[in-house]
Amino acid sequence: FSNKLSLDHVANYAHFSKSYLIRLLKKNTGKTFSTYLNSYRIYRAIDMLENTDKNILEISEECGFGNVAYFIKVFKQNTGITPLKYRKN
Repeated sequence: FSNKLSLDHVANYAHFSKSYLIRLLKKNTGKTFSTYLNSYRIYRAIDMLENTDKNILEISEECGFGNVAYFIKVFKQNTGITPLKYRKN
């Protein structure tokens, strides 16, 4: 999750076709690949915010977000608040 991942890479690694992986994820999670991956990354970011003193940039990078602004945007979409507000709460 912390590396740059693509649907192609994951499908090849799992020895699935892309279309099969898409259907499998949608059936079991109700989410697309990118939505599922971002949700998992945010889940891990929440754990880091609660249990470490790492700053927002470090957490975003360790969770696989190449851009801190995008991390903050996705975090807010998933939780309703920014990472900094989450940590303060």
